[in-house]
Amino acid sequence: MRTTELSEKLYQHYESTQKIHDYFGIMAVYALIKTAEQKNDEELLKKAICKIKEFTYEMEHGIYNFPSYRICGIAAAYAFMKGYIPEMSELVEKYADELMQADRNSDGILISPNQKERELIWIDCLTAAVPFLLYAGIAFGREEYIDEAVNQTLLMYDELMDKDNGLLHQCKNFVATGVLTEDHWSRGNGWGYIALSELIQYLPKEHKKRKKIEQYFGIHSVNMLKVQNYRGMWTQEMTVHDSYEETSGTALILYGYGVGIQTKVLDVETFGESFEMGIRSLYNVGVNDDFSTNNCCPSCRCPGMGVKKGTINSYISHMAVKDDRHSFGPFMLAFTKAVELGIKELNRTDIK
Repeated sequence: MRTTELSEKLYQHYESTQKIHDYFGIMAVYALIKTAEQKNDEELLKKAICKIKEFTYEMEHGIYNFPSYRICGIAAAYAFMKGYIPEMSELVEKYADELMQADRNSDGILISPNQKERELIWIDCLTAAVPFLLYAGIAFGREEYIDEAVNQTLLMYDELMDKDNGLLHQCKNFVATGVLTEDHWSRGNGWGYIALSELIQYLPKEHKKRKKIEQYFGIHSVNMLKVQNYRGMWTQEMTVHDSYEETSGTALILYGYGVGIQTKVLDVETFGESFEMGIRSLYNVGVNDDFSTNNCCPSCRCPGMGVKKGTINSYISHMAVKDDRHSFGPFMLAFTKAVELGIKELNRTDIK
């Protein structure tokens, strides 16, 4: 299978089987833009821009934790930064300003707008907020947007990182006030890592906290490498290797590794083999011949009830499904990055 075809084929399968909407759809549209750029495909880029405009002007929306989803979130901000949708300037700035004013706790960390008194923190927020502010900041020359993208990342990493193993917990205050979930969920770590990965790619070299971002990126990269399994993948609970291989988290982490290698922030001698092994296993485990996907955990935020809420066992028990909507964007990003790093072909192999 030519790797250049994979990302587009995955998107085609996604749009033929499900409605592309909400944050998981936004990730896929963002990945479609990246795919079009990598292939230098004007028609594919037009398709992605049309989907952004559909989100913005045609789609019915509910109540979101992040109102920027109404304009296709990070996909719109990235497209605006790249000059593809200059006509959306006012909307991108409006939602960047909204993010700057969104609810925060006393430490300045973004929290859920629902039940504000509980100060609910979860790592998934970084993917929604940080790239949007970063791209908007670069596009408008607004340093305060860029600074806030950096600060949210560092604050949330400090709040949710397990000091014993350098991996991220998903949530705080969902179980009880001041209590972290027990997990080291692979997609949760991926959601945090995406924020760092985008900062590594686009944060100006002269930014005063650039070195600190690179430090955090390097530390998280190494600590995830320690729990990568023998096939190059990460399990649902990253510290429990006999939990199932979770493909969306694996894909997000591999994308970040690819970014690190490409920008030379990560050492290819240390991470190159792990990246390639992971990409090949992701294809074999995660992608079927009809471009449906496997082994992706469905929606998962502090799972479980009562005393089991937020426990490692509850995350492990949250079983993977076929064609989950969270899978497509991360898969597409990982495979697009694989092409850029020279992995042109992926073959079916016997993996053990």
